[in-house]
Amino acid sequence: MIPGQIAEAHKRLAAWGGETICVTQACGIMTAALIGGDSQVAQLVRELRESLRASGGSVAILRMPETMRGETDVWDCRSDSLPLMREIKRRFDANRVLNPGRFVGGI
Repeated sequence: MIPGQIAEAHKRLAAWGGETICVTQACGIMTAALIGGDSQVAQLVRELRESLRASGGSVAILRMPETMRGETDVWDCRSDSLPLMREIKRRFDANRVLNPGRFVGGI
């Protein structure tokens, strides 16, 4: 995340009574904990994803409450390779028994 984006996330979550905790690596990968109400965090994740897409970035969720599952995509895959990944999954796991719905795009 760009420092301005994480500063904005911190400011907004603080206004809602939440907080952010961030660790950034030199290679450009940032791990951030967004702690607050589920609906506020989900909204913030959607906004961060939208703003990061323009620069080729993305937001993957490593851990979230059960209440957010199903409403928030963990992977946020907007790749043109998704149809190919779905076809590979269909061919190798036609009965969808291997972790159904747990990978990119609900694969």
